[in-house]
Amino acid sequence: MRKPKIVLARVLAYISIQEVVLGTVFAPDLLDSIREKYRFQQFPVKVEDMKVKDGINFLDGMAGKTAIERFVIWDHTLVLETRVSTDASKEVLESLLAWAAAKFGLTYQA
Repeated sequence: MRKPKIVLARVLAYISIQEVVLGTVFAPDLLDSIREKYRFQQFPVKVEDMKVKDGINFLDGMAGKTAIERFVIWDHTLVLETRVSTDASKEVLESLLAWAAAKFGLTYQA
């Protein structure tokens, strides 16, 4: 019997971006660092692309050996999608949050 193929593994985190950032981070610096660290191929470039109410989208990145299909930031929700597993997606999202907290002094704690 063949093992089923994972088409999409999505995890969500319900976090208020305003509470995590608390006005201490210059958003373009944070977004550019996310793009660079995870090597996203599509990412926000213009100010119009950086509105959390519409979702800030990052596409086609890498976290170690895990390909990230999509990472989206909304006002109160983060979404991360891979084609590996929900456990792997959760690990990547938690790692991203811990890294951003350490690098930018955000208030997130696992």
